[in-house]
Amino acid sequence: MAGIAERLTILSELGEGLLIRFYNIKVKYDGVSRPAYMSDPALAKVIGALPKKFPDLPTDLEKVPGYDVFASKAPQLYAELESDYDAFLDAHEWVRLTEKALTDITQGLSGLQIGESPLVTQGYMELVVKFIQLNILITMINDRRVIVTAFARLSFIMRNKSEPNFERIAQFLTRYAFPFVKLPEILKPCSKRIGQALSSLMMPYMKTNDLQYLRKEGLLNITLNPDKIALPAQDPMQLNLLVRDKMLQWILWGFLFCADELEHNDALVLIRVCLTHCWRLTVFRDVTVSVHAFYDMAWKGYKSKTFKLAKERKIIVDAANSSALGDGAGLHHSYRIFLRQSLSSLLMLFKDFPGLLGPKITLLWSGLAQAKAEILWYYRHIGSEPPKTKDKFMRENFRDRNISELLYLVNQLIQLVRQHQRVIQSYYLEYLNGADCKDLQKHMSKASSSIGDAGPIIQDVLRELSNINPQALASADSTQTFDFTGLRLNWYRVEAKMSATAANLTVSQAKELVHRGRLIYLHSRNVDQLEEQIEEYASLKMLWYFRDLLVDSFEKAINDGPCNPLYTTGYLHLLAEFPENTTPFLPEEKEFIGPECVQMAQSFLDKITQRVAQIMMEIGTQYLTFNDQLKPENAAYPLLLRQKDYKFEKNFVHPATPGEETQHKARPDMEQLRLRERNVYQLCTSMQDFVDIAIYDHKFIPREYLRDKLASVLRSFIKQAVVPDTATGNIQRPSILETQFNMFFSTIKLVENYVDIDIGDLISEVCLKQIHNKAVSEVNKIDWTAEGEITWGNDVYLMKCVSKWYGEFVSKKLQIPGISYSANRRAFISRAAMPFKAEDYADLAELSALCRLVGPYGVKAIDREAMKFIVENIAGIKGVLKTNKQHLEFIAQNYHKDVASQIKNLKGDLFFFFFPHSCHK
Repeated sequence: MAGIAERLTILSELGEGLLIRFYNIKVKYDGVSRPAYMSDPALAKVIGALPKKFPDLPTDLEKVPGYDVFASKAPQLYAELESDYDAFLDAHEWVRLTEKALTDITQGLSGLQIGESPLVTQGYMELVVKFIQLNILITMINDRRVIVTAFARLSFIMRNKSEPNFERIAQFLTRYAFPFVKLPEILKPCSKRIGQALSSLMMPYMKTNDLQYLRKEGLLNITLNPDKIALPAQDPMQLNLLVRDKMLQWILWGFLFCADELEHNDALVLIRVCLTHCWRLTVFRDVTVSVHAFYDMAWKGYKSKTFKLAKERKIIVDAANSSALGDGAGLHHSYRIFLRQSLSSLLMLFKDFPGLLGPKITLLWSGLAQAKAEILWYYRHIGSEPPKTKDKFMRENFRDRNISELLYLVNQLIQLVRQHQRVIQSYYLEYLNGADCKDLQKHMSKASSSIGDAGPIIQDVLRELSNINPQALASADSTQTFDFTGLRLNWYRVEAKMSATAANLTVSQAKELVHRGRLIYLHSRNVDQLEEQIEEYASLKMLWYFRDLLVDSFEKAINDGPCNPLYTTGYLHLLAEFPENTTPFLPEEKEFIGPECVQMAQSFLDKITQRVAQIMMEIGTQYLTFNDQLKPENAAYPLLLRQKDYKFEKNFVHPATPGEETQHKARPDMEQLRLRERNVYQLCTSMQDFVDIAIYDHKFIPREYLRDKLASVLRSFIKQAVVPDTATGNIQRPSILETQFNMFFSTIKLVENYVDIDIGDLISEVCLKQIHNKAVSEVNKIDWTAEGEITWGNDVYLMKCVSKWYGEFVSKKLQIPGISYSANRRAFISRAAMPFKAEDYADLAELSALCRLVGPYGVKAIDREAMKFIVENIAGIKGVLKTNKQHLEFIAQNYHKDVASQIKNLKGDLFFFFFPHSCHK
C-alpha cells in the first residue's frame, strides 16, 4: 500500500514531539514552577469559574470577582498560554490524522508479524502506543480545561471575537476524557491487526527474557563459539533483543485497549507473563501509571458474549501483583547480573581487539539496549509505590548495590564505540557494497517475476549499494560523510508494499529477502547514524528525570563495597550527557539543566574526594595507633606484670601488645582497615580514568579536587597533632611530633600509587605554609630581633602553637623553681619530683627534632618569641650592672682572692637577670 512507510514515519516523529510538549505542560502546571496566575488569590474565583460549564464557555464570567484583574492582565496571560493552547490544537489534529492513518493502514495490510515484516510491525505498534500514551498523558494534566477556556476567553478580550478552534479542542478533550471507554472504541477497527502483531511477539519476548536460553545460545557472548568470533552478528534473536523493552510496552498498552484479542493464541499467557515483569507502565519519561490498576479498571468494564474476561480479572491481576514484587523483580535482578558479566567481558575484549567492533556491533547494540532498559526499569520502580500485597515490600532489599557498575560499563562501551567509529563505518561500507549487495541481488533475481511494483524500488536500493566506495574511509584524514536515509526509507517502502493485501509477492513468501533487507537497513545505520544509535540503544540521559534517585545511588556507591567505589566517576559522565535532554520545543530548559548538572558535578567531586580524605585520615590514625604500641613506656608494662607486689592503679588502661591486631579475634578490625585501603584504591583509580571532563560550560579536573582535599587532610592532622593538651597546656614532644608526621605523610603517599598526583610536592607545600611567615623571610627581613609582630593565618597551626608554647617555656616555665640548665646534658632539666619535665622539650635530641620539624623559618619564629622576653628584661639587667659596676670590676680582677665580702655588697637579684641570657645561649 503506497504511503504506509511515510505515514508511519512522519506521524511517529510528530507524536514524539507532542509527547515532549505535553510532558513540559504537565511539569509546568503540576510542578513547583506552577504559573503565578494559577495561584494568584485575585484570580482564584475566575480560574475556578472558567471550566464549570465545559465544553461550553461561561457566559457570566464578567460578574465573577476578580474578572477586572483577569482582563487587565490579558496581554500577558495570552502570551503565556498561547504555546500551551497550540499544543492542544496540534494534538487534536494529530489524533485525527493518526486515527485515520491507523484505520487505512490496517485495511491495507495483509498481515502483521514481527518475524515476517519487522519494520512495518515496529512502526505500526510504535504509532499505536504513541497514540495511546498521548491521550493518557493529556488526561493526566489536571488543568487542561482551565488552559483552553482561559485562552479562549483571553482571545475574546484581545480580539473581540470568539476563538475559532475552541469548540474542536473542547470536543476533543471531552471525547477522550475517559480513555478506558473511548480508546477501545477508537482502536476497534485496528484490534485484529494489533492482536496479530502482539501474538507474533510471544516467542521472541519469551526467549529474550529466558536467561538460560540467552546464556546457552551465547547471544551476548563472543567467545562461546571461537570459530565464529570474526563473523558478523546477525542472529534474528539478537535483532529482537534490540526491541525487547519496546515489545513489553507494545504488549501492555496494546492488550489494555484491545481486550477482545486476549481470547486468541495464548494471549492470556503472554499478558500474564508481562504483568509479572513490572508494576509501573511508562507513559513518557518519568511519568508512569500503575499497570495492574489500569488493567483492573479496563477489564472490570469489559463485556463480551464469547469471552468472560471479568472472571479471570481478579485472579490474573492479583497474581501478577504478587509476582511483580517477587519473581518479576527477581528476574530483573538476575538479568542485571547477566548484563554486568556480559558487558564486562565485551568491554575487555573490545579494548584489546577493537577490530571486533565491526562484525559484532549488532551484538553490542543488543547488550547496551538491554542494559539501558534494565537501568531505566530499576530507577522507574525503586522510586515508586509498589502494589499492595500480603508480603511487606522491603525497599532496601529491592535496591541493587551494583547498579553503579552497570552504569559504568554502558558509559565505557559508548566511549569505545565513539573512539573506534571509523573502524565500524569502514567495515559496514565494505559490507553494504559487498555481501549485502550480492545477497540482495541474488534474492531479487529469484523473485523478479513476482516482485511487482516493489521491483523498481529494490533496484534503486541495489544501485545505491553498488555505488558505495568501500575505501572511502581508508585514509585517516578522510572527511567524507554519508547519508543513507533514502536507502532505508526505500526498503521501508518495499516491506510495506510486500505487506499490502494487493502484493504479488508477500513477506511470508520472501522471508530471506525481507531478512536481508532488514540487515541492510541496520547495517546502513552503522555508517551514518552511530550517534543516533547510541542515543537510541545506550544513552542514559533519561536518568535526568530520576536525578534524586541517582544522587542517592551515588552516595551509597562511594561508601558501599566491594567494588562500587571503582565506578563512581561514571556518574560524572551521566551529568555530561544530561544537557542533551533539551529539545527544540523548550530550548530554555538547557539554561536550567546545564547549571544544575554543574552543581551536581561539584557536589559529586566534593563527596568523592571527601570520602578519600576521610578514609586516609582513618588509615593514618590507625597506623599511628599501631606505632604507639612501640612507645618506650609501654615496654615497662610486661616487666611490671612480673613483679608480684606491684599493683596498678584502679583506672589503669592496659597498653596494647605490639602485633596483637593480627590475632584471629581482631580479624574484623583488620578487615575494616583492608576495606578502607581498597576503597581508597577504587576511588582514586576511578579518577585516574580521565584527566578532565566537560559538563555543560565547565571543565572539571577530579585530581585537582583530590589534591585540595588531601591538603585539607594534612592541615587537619597537623592541627590535631600540635594543639596543646587542654588539661596540661603542653604540646607533644618534638620527637613524637616528628614521628607522627613522618608516619602520617607516608600513609598519604599511598595515594601516589593509584592516581597521578605528586604527594611529596603537596606535603612540602602544606608544611611550608605552616612554618613560613613574611616577617621572617628575606623580603621583609627581621633576623634575630624581637621587633615587629608575627601574624599567623587562621589555617596555620604548627608554628602558631609551637612558637607560642616555646615562648611561654622561656618566659614562664623556666622561672619555676627546680628547673635549671645542665651544661653537661646541654639541656634544661627538672628535678625528679616535678610533674613537668623540661628535658622532654629542651634537650639536644628534642631541639634537633624541633629544628627538623619547623626548619629555618620556624627556628627564627621561635627565637623571636624567646627574644621578646629577653628584650623586655634587658633594661633591668643593664641597671643592675650599672649599680654594681665597681664591685663587679673588683671581682673580675681579684677572682682568685676572697671576694665573699664583695658579693655581699652586690645589690639586686643578679641571678634572675642572668638566666635568660643562659637560656638564649
